[in-house]
Amino acid sequence: MALAARLVFDSISYSNSLPPWSDPVMESFAGEEGAIRKRISKYLDGETPSRPFTIAVPKRSGDKKYWQLPSVADQIVIQASVSAIAEKVHKTLDQRHVWSYRYNTNPNHVQLTESQISLWKQFQDETDKRCKTRSGCLLQLDLENTFESINRDKFFAFLEEIAPKHVAVSLLKHVVESISGDVTGLPLINDSMFFLANAYLTIVDQIISRHTDNFIRFVDDYRIFGTERGVLESILGAIEKDITAVGFKLNKLKTKLGSGEEYLEALANGKYATTTVVDGYVSAVVLDDVAAPELVLKLVARALENPDELLTEGFGRLSIGAIRRIRLNHLIAQTKNYPSSPFDGYINSLLENKDLISRAAELLATYATRSDEQWRAAWLINLLEDVPRGTAKTLDDLLEAIIKSDNELLRLFAVKAVSEQPTLETKQPSGAEDLGYLEWGRHLWGQR
Repeated sequence: MALAARLVFDSISYSNSLPPWSDPVMESFAGEEGAIRKRISKYLDGETPSRPFTIAVPKRSGDKKYWQLPSVADQIVIQASVSAIAEKVHKTLDQRHVWSYRYNTNPNHVQLTESQISLWKQFQDETDKRCKTRSGCLLQLDLENTFESINRDKFFAFLEEIAPKHVAVSLLKHVVESISGDVTGLPLINDSMFFLANAYLTIVDQIISRHTDNFIRFVDDYRIFGTERGVLESILGAIEKDITAVGFKLNKLKTKLGSGEEYLEALANGKYATTTVVDGYVSAVVLDDVAAPELVLKLVARALENPDELLTEGFGRLSIGAIRRIRLNHLIAQTKNYPSSPFDGYINSLLENKDLISRAAELLATYATRSDEQWRAAWLINLLEDVPRGTAKTLDDLLEAIIKSDNELLRLFAVKAVSEQPTLETKQPSGAEDLGYLEWGRHLWGQR
């Protein structure tokens, strides 16, 4: 249980759709292990978890996906269940083909999977190598609405086959079914579920393997290699038909067929380079370390420059994680009496960039008035939290207006932004891990 808590605090929670209301160290909840165990017993006896907070997060396509934010305690329960079967789940992956969400076996790293950043780089390098060393074509495929398309009954049957009669599977099924509610497929939560879903896509790997063994995958991004365009076109038709039988379909907008040379040329010109890749950092669900100040600022600047494409679930969540990590590192550095940290370089550069702050405030003024843009508005308030009050009167007035609004989520974020920020807390109130996301926010910032 202690390991599950460590994973949630040190790694898993960085892939959540919104940042936490405070960043206590793991020891804050170390004394609550007994309460988590009691919670698990109640769930196994049939008690239903509380419904999580749901937030609509925009996609690059303009659509939105609904992400769930369970209580910290429920995230620990989910992670404990996943950890109990993780090694068995990982054995289902064929690492000749799959690069994503590989199980971490290094005891010195407190994380569920290997670095997604490193794995993505390996995936790209393998693509480049195959395109350079073999003449021929490259077929790029992407599954459409992957999580929503997963049949939960078949998903849990898959886990049951991997770990027959394992209590972790029963517990996970009960919690996930309760959290999902009316949402089809698997709920979007964090790394814990991504790890399992990545393994479940083995059923698609097996289908593709029937038509060709020359392919690689990163989550739901497939790259198939061949020597003739006509052969790959035939494979595409067969795959499209066969995956429909298991509940999936291809994203036509992301299906590309061309030569290896075309791919390399397009990649060099940026036409194929996804907006989730910046200086080797991808829209990963884990940041291994504190990103350099200039990289954090670059992530922010790019998101603000093109919010329709980048202030989205992939790049946007990466940015939240990067900002949160550099802040937390600063708080820890302060407790150890270090004179400075990378955060100092980041905040100094941010404050020097008046245009960037103005752009963020301008976007916030637009998004805060739209009920369908809560996530983007919350992202911006979280960013502007680091701008001292008095720096820009228009920003101060805007935050005060949001505080007086009826939008509780944004109001709590704005109160947090204008309040004196606490130092790193090593002691949370008893039972804080049980609170829902909004309840936690009300507890800390709802007094104003």
